[in-house]
Amino acid sequence: MSELNWNDLLSKVSTAAHAAGEAARSAAQAARLALAISGEEEKIRAAYQAIGKQYVQDRTAGISPVGPVYDRELARVRDANARIQELRRETASAQPAPEKNGSAIPLPDGSAE
Repeated sequence: MSELNWNDLLSKVSTAAHAAGEAARSAAQAARLALAISGEEEKIRAAYQAIGKQYVQDRTAGISPVGPVYDRELARVRDANARIQELRRETASAQPAPEKNGSAIPLPDGSAE
């Protein structure tokens, strides 16, 4: 192979390696966001459980189900839902735009896989 062909091949290998690295970073970011969303959903489940437990205790004792316990837990639910929406927007904005040929990894002959 001539020097020009080696340079072309090295350039294409470098481009493919860069694209693979970007794909790995994107996948790691998506996994991190999915884990964060799952954590927020768990906070919501825990808050609903606390509300239900307090409600049963209050109703059993003949007390009206209102007060700071409910306010605090409902605030946790609102905060977690807001954080989930924020994480979902971040997830949507983190999606890479597809390249013109539809593939992030060009083949050595210039075609797309």
